[in-house]
Amino acid sequence: YGGYIYNNKMDYSISFNLFDVSVLEKILLSKKVAGEHEKKLQLIIEKIKAIVIYSNFDSKENDNTNNIDANYLHLSKSIKHNKPITIVHKGKNISFQPQYFNYYKDRVFITGYLASEEVIKTYNLNEIIVK
Repeated sequence: YGGYIYNNKMDYSISFNLFDVSVLEKILLSKKVAGEHEKKLQLIIEKIKAIVIYSNFDSKENDNTNNIDANYLHLSKSIKHNKPITIVHKGKNISFQPQYFNYYKDRVFITGYLASEEVIKTYNLNEIIVK
């Protein structure tokens, strides 16, 4: 993701989570940052996303976290390219156009458009599988 690699085996004492990424994205979207600072902040966000997503990529300690990270990556690409994606929720395949992430109490949610029902829905990343 973004061409950045973080090797957690080097024992760096750096930790980030999806909430940290969310805070930085909100700062960027607030338009209080402009020009060269905006470009630098975008690069910082991409680096931190890479650290969050790939720092534990090879770890089997928490498959649920890895699943959330993989879902986050696929959904981010779908948002970036403005393309619908297929998700599985409660055993049902759903065509979903993701719009943005929400964060609440260490949980990550995705909000987007559900064309089949013509509604906007929010799903917990824990409860979906991205195909």
